[in-house]
Amino acid sequence: MLIFLIIFVSLLLIFNIFALIFWLIQMKHETKILKQWEETQKEKLRSAFSDLLKDTEKHDVGVECGSVYTRNMEFIKKFSGESGKVSLPDYDVPYIAMHTHPDCLTFSQSDVERFISRGEMDVLFAVGNNGSVYMLEKTEQYAAADFLRAFGNIENNYPNMRKSPTDYASAMSDFLKGAEQYGVRYYEGTT
Repeated sequence: MLIFLIIFVSLLLIFNIFALIFWLIQMKHETKILKQWEETQKEKLRSAFSDLLKDTEKHDVGVECGSVYTRNMEFIKKFSGESGKVSLPDYDVPYIAMHTHPDCLTFSQSDVERFISRGEMDVLFAVGNNGSVYMLEKTEQYAAADFLRAFGNIENNYPNMRKSPTDYASAMSDFLKGAEQYGVRYYEGTT
């Protein structure tokens, strides 16, 4: 049974690597950074997503993995965490961070708090094992204090968010869809 589960998860990850590559090729909502990129940099992003999902195969089911890159997709470092959590350090140069979400849901509160508090983190990706992709990007209009203040009230504005994982994900997604007013671009999609 365990061998079947390992084979199934491996095949699922391989399928999703190809699905992510297709998604990136077809991406309709290019971000500020992606608009400035050459095709070679976009290929590096596709490769980074693929590598990230491959890294998850090396760990127990549920363990999150992450990677950090420069704005030009030059590799800085990769990390592995524990079930449902990975800690990505801060850097003193602009960078792009990505991590897996084995639950395939949108960003957690701690993800968004990390995104806000890390001044040099330009973009944060979460990549689900099912091919879901979530992105937060700080635009030129980013207003950190306003975004932090609004995010600090999320549980007051969404009182039912702790009732279930679905309610939590819905509240986070709804809040982040309105984050453009604070200079934060949010994207969610599937492959």
